Amino acid sequence: MSHLNTIALRDALISRVTDFALDDHFVRDDTLRGALRKIWSRRPELGGLGSDLWVEGAFPSTVADETMRDLVSQGLIHAGLGAQLAATGVFPSTLKPYKHQLESIKAAVNRSYPEAGRPAIVVSASTGAGKTESFLIPMLNELWDSPWQAGQGISALILYPMNALVNDQVGRLDKWLAGQDRVSFFHFTSETPEDAKIADNRGRPPSTPARFRTRQQARGREDRDGKPIPNGGGPNPDILVTNYSMLEYMLCRPQDGVFFGSNLQVVILDEAHIYSGNLAAEITLLLRRVLMRCGRRPEEVLFIATSATIGGSVEELKPFAAKLFSKPETLVRVIAGRPHRPNLGVNPAPLPLPAAMARVLSGAAFPDEDTIVTSAEGPTFQTATESRGSNGERFSNPSGYRPTQTKTAPGTWPRCSLVLWRSPAPWLRCRKFSGTKASLAEPH
Repeated sequence: MSHLNTIALRDALISRVTDFALDDHFVRDDTLRGALRKIWSRRPELGGLGSDLWVEGAFPSTVADETMRDLVSQGLIHAGLGAQLAATGVFPSTLKPYKHQLESIKAAVNRSYPEAGRPAIVVSASTGAGKTESFLIPMLNELWDSPWQAGQGISALILYPMNALVNDQVGRLDKWLAGQDRVSFFHFTSETPEDAKIADNRGRPPSTPARFRTRQQARGREDRDGKPIPNGGGPNPDILVTNYSMLEYMLCRPQDGVFFGSNLQVVILDEAHIYSGNLAAEITLLLRRVLMRCGRRPEEVLFIATSATIGGSVEELKPFAAKLFSKPETLVRVIAGRPHRPNLGVNPAPLPLPAAMARVLSGAAFPDEDTIVTSAEGPTFQTATESRGSNGERFSNPSGYRPTQTKTAPGTWPRCSLVLWRSPAPWLRCRKFSGTKASLAEPH
């Protein structure tokens, strides 16, 4: 997993913002540009355009007890899929999933829902908590062990709100499905080339057994090498990754009708918090059109929605998901990822807090050297044997103290070592050093 150099990123962003500000203000004088660039690149308190970095601790999610090998042995994960994920290194067999990932897997394979319906699963977890695995593993598990009919379209649909997220998911699927030909995928956006000739001109990588390269190949009209297939009839991808705008176009175009059929089993909505208000209503109607086009009922299809920032309690999310996916609430399962806050092993401070320290010292014997004591009659010197009350007990009624001006004992300059507290006769222990003043605590 690559790591982001946040310091270099901050410097690069400030540099770009500075360039933008200089161009936006039409600064042409080189001397003035240099001075402004120097000022705007400084720290924020010195006139810089960028703020300091904010560092926030990100706690990992709670880990489940079972490993991927355990899930395979329990029949929750298809053995072939477990071997594939281990072979590619994306999910070793000894790795334990997060609890919300495990709950999503179990919810997807559960066949005891009312009327044998497939569930709608809503996974809410923080950024970087493995939300993608929460839908990719259940989806691939569904496709790995399900019958497939030629000419009946895609088996899974992953819907994103924008192309950038589509491209990111394509790279992940390419890694997850590398080296096998059981499950294939295709991403369909405005950037996807129409045929092999256009793909070659754009320098697109060749297709693989798992990844379709062009629209014509995904429609079954080109083979993997880009050669035309007369009258079509070639294979269609199992997984279609697209955005909702392109999906609207696909439903309208006759040439894209091959993507929709009875094979549809899984629909994924990532970044589900985007779908609210009018957009949520439009997506609901769009998904209904997809189901109608495929000849499937909502209860026959597994729906999964994930988000890091979707708000609301279980009682609020259930009706939202039920309306979005056109399912009864009895088929909705809401899963929340919980962060695990480990014991950081921070040792307590080696010194007690002032009040606790005062209590400790009040019970300790005074040194045999001279000790200055202040009371209502003023400061006096006493030895350890004299520093007791009239009944022989040490003064120990902690109720605070009030520092006052510097006072000294006649003929000496003691240095204050510690202020304790007020008692019936408040006292302050100081050691005598020539030429040093002491701050005493007056009774009050």
